[in-house]
Amino acid sequence: MNVKLFSEWLSDLNVSMKKQKSKIILFLDNAPCHPVDIELSNIKLQYFPPNTTPKLQPLDQGIIHAFKTHYRKHLVKHIIARCTTAQTPDDIKITHLDAIYWIDAAWEAVTHTTIRNTFRKHHQHIAQNQWMMNHKKDLKKLDDLLEHVTIGGQTMNAADFVDIDNDTPAYNEWFDQCEQLVLCEIKGQDDDYNDDDQILTESPPKLTEAMEMIRKLHLLAITQQPQLHQLIN
Repeated sequence: MNVKLFSEWLSDLNVSMKKQKSKIILFLDNAPCHPVDIELSNIKLQYFPPNTTPKLQPLDQGIIHAFKTHYRKHLVKHIIARCTTAQTPDDIKITHLDAIYWIDAAWEAVTHTTIRNTFRKHHQHIAQNQWMMNHKKDLKKLDDLLEHVTIGGQTMNAADFVDIDNDTPAYNEWFDQCEQLVLCEIKGQDDDYNDDDQILTESPPKLTEAMEMIRKLHLLAITQQPQLHQLIN
């Protein structure tokens, strides 16, 4: 997110409110991508005091963390599955389509109970305890998977792995060269996109072949590789 995109979204929202003859107040945090010098006819921008976002926004209270936990479980499962055939770390490929599937599956795994309890946990101590119990179960599953993977030659626990990118900025202030940088980056990744296209054009197996593969995979897990049960169940 950046100032330009967010300002465009605000302008569109303002037009919509104007058509409805409605006026609203929009609460914002102090992220650099949120403009402070924009005037709108039907929207009043009200900014939170500094450092209050984690205390006020339910997404920061656990929904994002639960989503990332489920997403990283899919990532680690993928790495473990590829390790059986990969000769080097570079042989373990992750495509954009893989990430899209994992995002979809991770969001579906975030339960309605998790979302409700996250909104309520500051008001009901019981709900908070239930959320913590469920979240610890998810972290335990990820910990079990991480036992089979080392990152930089070292093992990592689930809590640290989920939060590994917490300091990575998800927004930026817009400046004139940004569009050129984005275009350059996309151009530099053309080869990667071609690789993805080649992967996607691989002929899928027939249903009978796929079912036989699943049977053999279960047989392998039972007789030789018990850790595979976590990947196929």
